[in-house]
Amino acid sequence: MKLRREARTLKGKALSSLRRAVAVFNDLEEDGRVTCVLLHLQHAAEMLLKAILVQKNVKVFDASKQTSIGFEKCLHLGSHHAKLTKEEAGLLRAIDAFRDAEQHWPCRNHHAKSADLKSVRFQCTALPCRVATF
Repeated sequence: MKLRREARTLKGKALSSLRRAVAVFNDLEEDGRVTCVLLHLQHAAEMLLKAILVQKNVKVFDASKQTSIGFEKCLHLGSHHAKLTKEEAGLLRAIDAFRDAEQHWPCRNHHAKSADLKSVRFQCTALPCRVATF
């Protein structure tokens, strides 16, 4: 199936963010690793979900606000139009919550955050892997 131009652009952004998350995760530099991985992983998920929605003719741009839809609305639409399961949506919400907490709230116990990220990684590998085909 040929991708729409907007879907192809969003998919490209998703892949770029995913590559960046993997590169930062594997980097020798420890400083900012958790923040960068969560930031890029959440962005990759959002862009890929928006690409799927655009391909299915779902509007992802809110004309009244002149901005694209938010992550939560994207998850809601994804469950209706893109067969996103409750478990997958829950995992994406957890990644978004970890990213939000890591970026906006000072953390006294940074090792706890690293352990949480490992837990999310375990949950990602425990879920059945579905490749988005659109």
